[in-house]
Amino acid sequence: MSAFTDNAAELLDAAETALRAGGDVAPMTVLIGYRGGIRIVYDTNRPMYALQAEHGAEMTYQVSRSGGRVRVEGQGRGQRCVMESGGAAVAARLLLSSAPPSYSIIAAA
Repeated sequence: MSAFTDNAAELLDAAETALRAGGDVAPMTVLIGYRGGIRIVYDTNRPMYALQAEHGAEMTYQVSRSGGRVRVEGQGRGQRCVMESGGAAVAARLLLSSAPPSYSIIAAA
């Protein structure tokens, strides 16, 4: 995978880990700059492209949660991706085993 998709997978894994530990996942947008700086914007309804332009970010990811599923949408470097966790069944399997987290790449361009 590329750094772009690796970042999305790492954000998904971090959100899943927070849920497994009993925490919550707040809606957020993660912006990564050309020099590697990271900015997090919580609870915004602004489109990713607007935040990306405003902050001069190279890559932008929106993290959201619906029920037991976590979703990460990303854009940058001329690419787009959507990754989503497997939901309650996958979470239960992960809690009962030492298997690594799983996710589905819904779309990548």
